[in-house]
Amino acid sequence: MARGRSRSLFTALLLLLPLAAIAGWLLHGIVNPVPLPADPATRAAGPAPGKPSPWPGLPDPQADLTPERLHERVDGAEDYLRAQGCVRLLAWDLADPKGTLEILLFSSPEGAGRVLAHDVGPKRTDGPGDEASSDPQSVLFRRGRAYVRLIADPDATTDPARLIAEAGRVDRAILDGLGRGR
Repeated sequence: MARGRSRSLFTALLLLLPLAAIAGWLLHGIVNPVPLPADPATRAAGPAPGKPSPWPGLPDPQADLTPERLHERVDGAEDYLRAQGCVRLLAWDLADPKGTLEILLFSSPEGAGRVLAHDVGPKRTDGPGDEASSDPQSVLFRRGRAYVRLIADPDATTDPARLIAEAGRVDRAILDGLGRGR
């Protein structure tokens, strides 16, 4: 009888061991969850904390849009921008100077130049980049295949020299970023 009872306990132990292992595995997963892969909206927010910004001198963009998502930022102009070769739009809401910054990346410098010409006509002024146009409320310029729109908030008082200085900082970030294949 003692032998039969030992065999029953041994069999029960063998059956409980895998169940205990599964329970331990589940408990470990609850206590230490594995992070899920980032969804597209999370990836659009920029690199993970602690990683350097892909645009030296600029914070991570608040919007990083593919051609399919341009409508989220440029309502009505997305078809035109895609036709000119727009492959990415990065956007920031700025506090100083108060306004918005958009960097549109094109497949070629010619596409960026056509959009600049479309927005401002033939008028060019001194400014950053390969060609630029500015007024007291905005600085628009092209650097290579990047087209930049820096537009002051119309309700805020903005020093035009401050706007030009910020555009110069953005231009340097573009030179560094595009030089690394961004």
